[in-house]
Amino acid sequence: MEVKENQPVPTSPVVPSIDDLPNEVLVMIFRLLPFADRLQVCIVCKRWNGLVFSFLDEHIFLCLSQEDRQVPKGALSEYRTYRQVKLCGSTYDGLEDVHGERIEALAAGARSLVLEIREPQKEEFVQLLRKFCHLRSLTMSCEEFYVVDEEDEGRGLLPNLERLAFEQLGDFRNSDSPDLLKLFMRHRTIRHFVIRYCDPDFHKIVLWMDLLEALAPRLLSLSLNINCFLARYPCEMEFKALKVLYLRVQFSVEGFTADELTQAVYRMANLEDLTIVFFAMVGKHPLKLDGVWQLTKLNKFIANVDSFVLPEIIQPMPHLETLSIKINDATELQKLKLLCPNLKALEIQSIAFNRELWLPLVTAWPTLEHLNFRVGNQFLGVRMLKTLQSLSNLRKLALSGVYKAANLSILDPVLAIATLQELHVKGTWKGSVSGLNRFCRVFVNEKYVPRSAV
Repeated sequence: MEVKENQPVPTSPVVPSIDDLPNEVLVMIFRLLPFADRLQVCIVCKRWNGLVFSFLDEHIFLCLSQEDRQVPKGALSEYRTYRQVKLCGSTYDGLEDVHGERIEALAAGARSLVLEIREPQKEEFVQLLRKFCHLRSLTMSCEEFYVVDEEDEGRGLLPNLERLAFEQLGDFRNSDSPDLLKLFMRHRTIRHFVIRYCDPDFHKIVLWMDLLEALAPRLLSLSLNINCFLARYPCEMEFKALKVLYLRVQFSVEGFTADELTQAVYRMANLEDLTIVFFAMVGKHPLKLDGVWQLTKLNKFIANVDSFVLPEIIQPMPHLETLSIKINDATELQKLKLLCPNLKALEIQSIAFNRELWLPLVTAWPTLEHLNFRVGNQFLGVRMLKTLQSLSNLRKLALSGVYKAANLSILDPVLAIATLQELHVKGTWKGSVSGLNRFCRVFVNEKYVPRSAV
């Protein structure tokens, strides 16, 4: 009998699919997409939608407005859970009439709530917070408050709240009973506190200082906008655990300084990230840096002030790696070099200097990895840009302040830096970038330009 050899059945070649990739790889790919494209990815399938809303939702807010009954198509799909919700309206009753069922559906999954309601009355306010019982972050921007009269009425609200922010507040009604603040004074879980703007009646702001004092010992980060004649209040508080501080001091009257406050800041031993902003409506107010070296854990320091003062004897801060400041002359430059010998990231907010100062400025910190400064047309040139090549570790460079059209080809000396990974330019530019260092990503006025197209 003849034996027939079994022939293999022909099969179609296996075509790889993006769906074969594991979730971790897909998330890495989606993270590189622009925000608008991420939202488009969500409508492809349930799996992709779930990945975006589980791992990449830090910039996704669902906003419900009293003025608009409509929401984007598919925004309230059962496969989407919004951790960040924003509610806007004149009154809570009006918002409830328009979006009541939607608010009920969103409340359980929300972890962050931005509340912009012009006049939230006390019953409405407590009722709303009880619905959003799992909140970890609450941001409030309201013009008026009918405050809670009964202390027990707000007991047990928001047991997991970690971040509390007051972006804008107007006048209080029934302001002799500031029980709204008592709601939060009792919280032991709040670690991050923000006060952007408060009641224009400065006598009432003292009530906010009472709230700050109650929260101070447990705070990890604080953003505080304060008038100069209230600066003494934080000096008397204990910020034992504070690691991040944003402090904006407004000078609206003569005769006040922030010296006592800044010295109190320099004694906050655990600070790692410090921003100080002076907004002077009257007079000049330099920032005195004497004693800043007491901050032995400080890694990042931003000083948004017109000028600063350093003493003759300076103790270096070798641990400070990131600095943002305005430099006015060569003396300030030399003192900063002594104060911060090991900078890796430097932002020069503005600079008034001559060409002789430029080279020592660049070479003062040869290990810089990030550099951001306003170059201006008067200093923009191949010769000046070549001095940047001495920064052998430079990975990110940002140039701004170019008001007269400059040709992008002038940036060739910068692109010759082999370590450069990102180049940001702002201002008026024309022409195109050469093919040097194609691994460097180029951004013109914050818009990414593919190297193949420049």
